[in-house]
Amino acid sequence: MQTHYAFENLLRTPWELLVAVIGIGFGVVCLLRHEWLLLTYRASILISMPFFAIAGLRLLQGSKVFLYRKKLLILRPFFINIQKIPRLAHNSYLGRGFRWLPIHRQRLHLLSLVHHQRFIQKSALYEWIQQRAKKHPKGICHYLTTIQFLPFQPKPDIGGKPWVHGVGAFHESTIYLKEESRKGNTIIFGETGVGKSQLESLIVTQDIFKGQSVLVIDPKGDLSLAQNMYLACASSQRLNDFYMIHAGIPHLSARYNPLSNYTNVSEVATRVTSAIDAKGEGKAFQDFAWKFLNITATCLEELGETITYKSLAFFVTRPRQLLLAYCDKILPQKDSNYLVSIDDILQKSEKVDKYGKPIPPLKREEAARLYVSRYIETLIRQGEHKALHDSIIADLYHAAEIGEEYYAKITASLGPVFDKINKTSAGSVFSWDSADTHRIGLPEINLESLIKRRQVIYVCLDAQSNKAMSEAVGQAIIADLVSLCGRLYKEGQSSDHLLYLHADEFSEIVRDEFIILLNKARGAGVRVTAYTQTVNDLGVAFGSSHDKPKMLLGNFSNMLMMRVGNLDTARIFTDCLEEVHTRSTTPSTMSTDRPNGEDGELFTTYNTDSVQEQRSKIVVENDLFSLPKGQGFMLTDGGELYKFRAPLLKQSKDIYLPETFELLMSEVNLCRV
Repeated sequence: MQTHYAFENLLRTPWELLVAVIGIGFGVVCLLRHEWLLLTYRASILISMPFFAIAGLRLLQGSKVFLYRKKLLILRPFFINIQKIPRLAHNSYLGRGFRWLPIHRQRLHLLSLVHHQRFIQKSALYEWIQQRAKKHPKGICHYLTTIQFLPFQPKPDIGGKPWVHGVGAFHESTIYLKEESRKGNTIIFGETGVGKSQLESLIVTQDIFKGQSVLVIDPKGDLSLAQNMYLACASSQRLNDFYMIHAGIPHLSARYNPLSNYTNVSEVATRVTSAIDAKGEGKAFQDFAWKFLNITATCLEELGETITYKSLAFFVTRPRQLLLAYCDKILPQKDSNYLVSIDDILQKSEKVDKYGKPIPPLKREEAARLYVSRYIETLIRQGEHKALHDSIIADLYHAAEIGEEYYAKITASLGPVFDKINKTSAGSVFSWDSADTHRIGLPEINLESLIKRRQVIYVCLDAQSNKAMSEAVGQAIIADLVSLCGRLYKEGQSSDHLLYLHADEFSEIVRDEFIILLNKARGAGVRVTAYTQTVNDLGVAFGSSHDKPKMLLGNFSNMLMMRVGNLDTARIFTDCLEEVHTRSTTPSTMSTDRPNGEDGELFTTYNTDSVQEQRSKIVVENDLFSLPKGQGFMLTDGGELYKFRAPLLKQSKDIYLPETFELLMSEVNLCRV
């Protein structure tokens, strides 16, 4: 019976059920054979009522012990239709679970004891029936596996240790991630194949239902995720707001130029050079590359040209041609005699050398360089050099005068960055030309419009085909978003317009810009949810740095940990948790001989139970290694710890769903009202 013990033990024999049987039996005797007890019928009713009450109480207590043991191993996955996912404005539905408390650590500790292993192991009878059921599909054993209340139903193949969740499954309830908590950003860890993508689809679907902007960056390309987004948009009447970008399918992809929007043109050079992995002496070359790239971008802006990866790649290696283009368009506005002066330089150029041999005609770009040289000298001589301070022409002239061989060396690091995009299928998607006749009718994406128009964008970087290109584009998108967030942060983003950013496999695109994004996200109305496998992936992304991953993780208020197979990753979670005391007992028996046999006693025995207590984390690393598929722990709200299991998403068969990326993108990007 239940009383005050040193600790709870639900693995004991449920003696409460015996008391319940006795109480029910005595109550029945009182009612049906009250004359045996010399009682009137009315008196028997009054006397039997306490027996029934006590029996009912003990029955509930004994049933708790029985059901607890049953749920340790039998925990079936549950499904939810995408259209029936809860649509909540202030919470995100995660599934079913419970608040993880010290009592659950105590229960797991008891299950780890050797003499309790029988409660978490399949019985020999169960194994025999399962084998017979497979061999004889129409036999009695197969019939036994179909009866729900019998313990012979096949257990789902979800791996792990189901009793990690089973210790609290008796008190399961709906688990939510609060919207207020998501303002502090969320990170989800989980190894491949444990349901991380299902959880992402669940959260993304609800963000779409909220009617806000959603941006999903998927390096590898998950068709099921894109299909679930399509269904969510269809069921919420938002298909006209849904766009898809796919670097591997450029002929159907929406267009997006990550360099077209900026607050200051110098941001363009920063976005491009951030993809250069410069260390040691290479840092100086990166700085030079930034300088000349900034000159090129500034000139293109003044010329009114759209800045793209292709235009930058062309002109940064041809500063003389850029100088000529700049002079022909800008200088006539400042000097009405510019064209006359150029023609005069060309006519007065030497026709023959000192030996009388003919000299090739002076090229127009050389004439422009000569004119600019005289123009700069004239301003300096007249004391008007301040006019050059805010002009790009002096810097551009300096770049054009540098020796071609030396200039090529200091800008060589830009070549691989541009080639990763321009020389791949991503070139027509992220560095597109408005005159490209093959892309007429495809939408163009702008991040600021994404937020203001509350659009839903799915971006596939096609990392499986070209990892280098995927990383370069991903970093450019994040850099563009950082710039936008900086502007929104200063302006004060309206709470009516939010952006839910989901970055899957985000270790492939994370760099210093992502840390800046997390710092500005809350004030700019951005809710970041990042997904990755291990914390070591983040260290590799930052050049094997140990401090930057810690700096990055410090910007996430919510941490969800599914099954992981890496000790460092598990400790990121467990090191944040409190330590608790767990208890167990050790029985001991002692005997003392009495050789004198006084009072007829030959020996005396003592039976005692010693209680041992030890300290451990409320969740240990092995718990995270042993989680079944679809299950995880959540740490949120400054230390609240939950154990949850996410549902599997179902798709209605009566709803049309494109089966490939090509069909899906044709439906989304081409079929516009």
